Amino acid sequence: MKLIHKHHNILLVVLCVGLTTALPLAIQAQNHAPSAAGARGMATGTIRTVSQDVNSTFGNQAGLAALENTSLTVFGENRFLLSDVSQFSLAAGLPTNSGTFGLAVQYFGFEDYNEQKLGLAYARKLADKFLVGVQLDYLNVRIPEYGNQGNLTFEVGVQAELHPQLLIGTHIFSPVQISWTDNDDYVPTVFAIGASYRPSKKLSITAEVEKDFEFPVNAKFGIDYQIIDQLSLRLGGTTFPVQNTFGIGLHLNNIDIDVATLFHQTLGVSTGVSVSYEL
Repeated sequence: MKLIHKHHNILLVVLCVGLTTALPLAIQAQNHAPSAAGARGMATGTIRTVSQDVNSTFGNQAGLAALENTSLTVFGENRFLLSDVSQFSLAAGLPTNSGTFGLAVQYFGFEDYNEQKLGLAYARKLADKFLVGVQLDYLNVRIPEYGNQGNLTFEVGVQAELHPQLLIGTHIFSPVQISWTDNDDYVPTVFAIGASYRPSKKLSITAEVEKDFEFPVNAKFGIDYQIIDQLSLRLGGTTFPVQNTFGIGLHLNNIDIDVATLFHQTLGVSTGVSVSYEL
């Protein structure tokens, strides 16, 4: 099976809405690359390296080591208001005396083309302020006309608290080149490094630089401000593609509900919703 059929399907979706200029973006968004850390990460410039909750299973597994209780999350994302371009994710984190174990399941696509990702993660603290995580991934592409294609890869993340107000995170997805086919179709290698600065308990300022080795550098930024204990406001942006992001977070006892909106000047609006539950 050749993954060129995948790009053909994405092109058809784009052409149907007259948005041929978006083809590089549509292709970049696929291939099982790491996603934002839930709707909260999506609202703050799709940043993922400095997440320290159950959503870390999606973007930097080192953050799972900060979990104190078993946590679950559900994340749904609809891109550009197209029903055929949606992603659904489930994740769980289980802290133990031996470290934190995580599970992530993700689905992207539609009936004629879809991708699945199953990840098993492990994270732990090597010191009070140094966290590491690793995740083994099974990737699958399904095109009914051509069948299924599966592959294995892994991802590694690190976080370090350099100061009580400053957290640094770095993550690499599929660091070893893994081929899908004999025609130079590879699982993408994606490297990211980010930082989170908290000048106060209610305000977090984040920044990240991400490099997919097949695309230009993507610089991101985000701000998360907790207005009251039950409500947070968020905004951010990215440079490749150029996008603005917004969102809110509702904190209800041990349940967080996060809503995000992403605006692309050509393709329009994408939306995301996360519901997280801490036992």
